Amino acid sequence: TTVAYGNSVSCTSCPSGYGVGAGSGTSQRSCTMSVGPGKRLVANASGVSNCPANTYRNNTVTAAYGDAVNCTGCPSGQFSGEGATGCTPCNRWVCENCNPYNSCSSVTWSSQNWIYYDSSCNRKWSGWVWTGASNYNPDSNPHWWFYFEGGYMKVGWVKDGGYWYYLHNGPMSDGSGCKSGRMYQSGNSSTSSSLYYNGTTYYFDSNGRCTNNNYGC
Repeated sequence: TTVAYGNSVSCTSCPSGYGVGAGSGTSQRSCTMSVGPGKRLVANASGVSNCPANTYRNNTVTAAYGDAVNCTGCPSGQFSGEGATGCTPCNRWVCENCNPYNSCSSVTWSSQNWIYYDSSCNRKWSGWVWTGASNYNPDSNPHWWFYFEGGYMKVGWVKDGGYWYYLHNGPMSDGSGCKSGRMYQSGNSSTSSSLYYNGTTYYFDSNGRCTNNNYGC
């Protein structure tokens, strides 16, 4: 641009969310945004968003205005939650609202939303699951029963098939800060066969069924 003496030439601001170094911008394409792991960028968007479930990104890139940065789909037999930096083999637990991914310490146990995928990557929506649960590793020992409703692990009292069961409403005992949810039952040394609840001691058989008939079980 040729400018006459006394006139001024102004620079144009980068679009919202983008930036450029002083003296180095010559066009809108000079404006860039950093896109970190677990994030994606829609072309011309003013900010990044999480990678969708079952996709991932594990590096940081610098994107020019107008560029899109996409996430990679998980390989067959693997899955991920939103904002993932990698994929996990199926038959795994996922804390849907923990950040960083599956970090129990990031969300209080009572607020954690746990979901479960079987060996075919199908989400468990309702009913019982028998699986290992040390830090929610299904291959660990001991194994416990868990109950799902609406796609999420339940805690507290559950009535199923005419019987009452109790799912531990508290954190796991391994210090991880993860929600427990294991079923009370007798004959399993790693869980409890009785529960003191609201002034009454409730007892559970080897199938986890409450046996206090006189208290509504």
